[in-house]
Amino acid sequence: MKPIYLAVLLIIAIFSSCKQNEVSTSATPELQRLENEMKDVKKPELAQQYIKEITKVYPTQEGYNDKINLLKKGLDISEQYNFNADANYFLAELCKYDTLRSDRADYIYRLATRLKTIGKTTPADVLFYGFTQKFSDNPNLNSANVLMTNDITQIDTFLLKLAAKVFENPDQEGINRKNALNYVDACEAYALVYKNDQAANYLYKASEISRTIQTYPKTIALYDWILRDYPNNTHAPTALFLKGYILDDDFNDVDKARQCYQEFLDKYPDNDFADDVKFLMENLGKSDEEIFQIIEKNNPSTK
Repeated sequence: MKPIYLAVLLIIAIFSSCKQNEVSTSATPELQRLENEMKDVKKPELAQQYIKEITKVYPTQEGYNDKINLLKKGLDISEQYNFNADANYFLAELCKYDTLRSDRADYIYRLATRLKTIGKTTPADVLFYGFTQKFSDNPNLNSANVLMTNDITQIDTFLLKLAAKVFENPDQEGINRKNALNYVDACEAYALVYKNDQAANYLYKASEISRTIQTYPKTIALYDWILRDYPNNTHAPTALFLKGYILDDDFNDVDKARQCYQEFLDKYPDNDFADDVKFLMENLGKSDEEIFQIIEKNNPSTK
C-alpha cells in the first residue's frame, strides 16, 4: 500500500475516533437534545434537567474519558448557573474519578474552598491539609495553608478526635447528630484526597455512623464507594451485605436487594454472612413478624 493511502486512512481513523468520542460524551439522545436547547435558550430549569440527566447517565458509562467529560460538563453548567450544591457534587465526583490527570489538585482545592465558603469547615480543612501533603509544589499551596482553620498536624489523630465527639452530649438516640454528620463529611473528604486502604476504612466507619443516624441514601453511597474503589478491602463483603439489607428493610426494594444478595453469594460464598444472606434472600418481601415465625419454627430451642 502506498504511503499516501496510509496517511489518508490514518487521518480518517483519527477523525472517526474523534467523532465517536464526541457522540459518546453526550451518551444519550436526551442529553444531546438538552445540550442543543441550551445553546439557544438560557433557562435554569433546562440546566437543572441537564444536570439531572448527567447524574443519571454518567455512572453507567464504562469509558474513563466519557465519565470525566460528562462530570466536567455538569460542573461547567452548575457553575454557570450558580447551582452551588450541584457544583460541589460534581467536584467531589471528579476528585473520585479523575485520578490520572494533573488537574485533580485543582478539583480538590476548589472543592475545599467551596466547602469553606458555606461553613463546612471540617471537611474543607481535611481537603486543604491533604492538598498540602500531596501537592506541595502547587501554586495554591500557601493559600491552602492560610485558609485552614483547624490546626492539623496529623490527619489520623484529627479524625480520631472527631470520632470521639460523635458521642459527646448525645441525644436520646445515644449520639450527637451534628458531630456525627461532621465526622462523616470529614471521612469522605479524607477519601477524596487519599486513595489508599485507610480511605476505605474511614469510608466504612462513616457508613456505620450514617447507618446509626439513619441517613440511608448516604449510607448506600458510602457502601458503593467502597465496593467500586476498594473491592478487595476487608470491609467490602460487609458493605455489600448491609447494602442489600438496607435496600430490603428500609427501602423495600426487593429487586435491588436480591441483586445485592446474589452478588454477595457469587463473590463471597464462604463468608460468615453467607448463610444469613441465603436466609434473607429466601424471605425477601416478608414482614419481620413472618420472618420471626420462620425462625421460631426452625429453631427448636425457641419452642
